[in-house]
Amino acid sequence: MLLRTLAFYLCLVAGASALPQMAAAQQQPNCLDFHRNADGSWSPTHTFTASGTTLDPSWHFYPGQVYGSTNVVGMLNQYCVSPYSR
Repeated sequence: MLLRTLAFYLCLVAGASALPQMAAAQQQPNCLDFHRNADGSWSPTHTFTASGTTLDPSWHFYPGQVYGSTNVVGMLNQYCVSPYSR
């Protein structure tokens, strides 16, 4: 798990296109790149590589965890979950 967190942090630093750093860019994520799981975590919908690190649908980003300086789950919940499905 620690290796995955470190690898994901490196992707954020390198500017992975699927996860823009909201604080710096104020951009919305591409919601089609992620899937919300039944346990509230999120996973990529397809495999992509950034800075030599591959993220694939087996990854899970869990609530309460911050990756780099980004609350991935909070960001995805804010922009990608319909208020009617909450």
